[in-house]
Amino acid sequence: MRAPLTPESALSYDADVMKGILLELRDRFDYMVIDADSSYSETTRATLEIANLILTLTTLEVTTINRVSQFLEIADNLGFARSHIVLACNRVADHYGIRAGQVEARLRYHFISQIPEDNKLMVTAVNHGMPYLLSLKSAPITKATNTLAQRLHELASRPDDDNAQRLPGSLF
Repeated sequence: MRAPLTPESALSYDADVMKGILLELRDRFDYMVIDADSSYSETTRATLEIANLILTLTTLEVTTINRVSQFLEIADNLGFARSHIVLACNRVADHYGIRAGQVEARLRYHFISQIPEDNKLMVTAVNHGMPYLLSLKSAPITKATNTLAQRLHELASRPDDDNAQRLPGSLF
């Protein structure tokens, strides 16, 4: 689901409208991936409430780590089950001065995937209009991305008896 193109169009979605859209879509697709807004809103909350899996991405930057920490605190306060929240670390590289293990310890979560940074490959793939997943299948970033997809598939496919309201196969 794509983010609104203008602030005005974003205001037209309320929590009930978002829930209605997602409930309609669940019958048509095996999986839904929604790139939710990083700021908290009632629409975001409504989306998260019906997700069976919430993927949260971070990088090895203090500001991003702090935002993820704040999100996890809000999620705890709202009663979201920790078993429905998974973390992955993007752009992992030694030169940032923060190691992924340090972030895992601070957040008290284990990353289901660590995707290495490869700026040259990413820029080249974008400039050529060819996804790196298709053009460079043996690259470490491709392998890590595929591992993330496989782990998400496994987690999203698991039985979820404690919350039948969640959308089967949805990832947020």
